[in-house]
Amino acid sequence: KKYNEMDDEAREVIEDMHYNMSPQSIDKFKGFNKAIMEDDYSRAADELRYSNADKKDQETPYYKQTKDRAKDHVERLKRAAQRKAIGDQMKYNLER
Repeated sequence: KKYNEMDDEAREVIEDMHYNMSPQSIDKFKGFNKAIMEDDYSRAADELRYSNADKKDQETPYYKQTKDRAKDHVERLKRAAQRKAIGDQMKYNLER
């Protein structure tokens, strides 16, 4: 998805991460980056928070070390996911 077409809060999370981290560090967030590219903001949030996003088991070093910032990022991505779901449902209803 094009950067300017992304949800505003999701884009702000990415901008904040880029401001506070090196590109090399951000590249290590492979699951997060993949989820963002697929517009899966809920998955992106889980990828930031959990070492294993499927099991939702252990928190990532990122989440532990930058607790307030990471928590804010996760909450923003979850809200973006909710807005996307509502928008997708509205689009589906209009197309029927």
